[in-house]
Amino acid sequence: MREFEIINTKEFVKEILESTKLFRYECSDKNNDPSKKSREVLEILDNEALLLDEKPNLWIGYNAFNQMLHNTLKKSFSQQERLDKKLFDAVYEMA
Repeated sequence: MREFEIINTKEFVKEILESTKLFRYECSDKNNDPSKKSREVLEILDNEALLLDEKPNLWIGYNAFNQMLHNTLKKSFSQQERLDKKLFDAVYEMA
């Protein structure tokens, strides 16, 4: 997945969220701006790409969602495991 560059990180995050229903991309029905959680994923994705001196790619995108899942979202271990697989499958499908 590392070989597949993400051209538009906002669209990537939006597509993954539409596919997985992990949380909502938009702030609300009337506000299409990215939600706080969406902005956090985008920030993690951008920061990790900078730290690794790489362009954003599917692997970094998966890691950003995974970090959010395990550190920010309050889910049980079994829920995290199920959602992690769903996330991985959704990102892998893009490869």
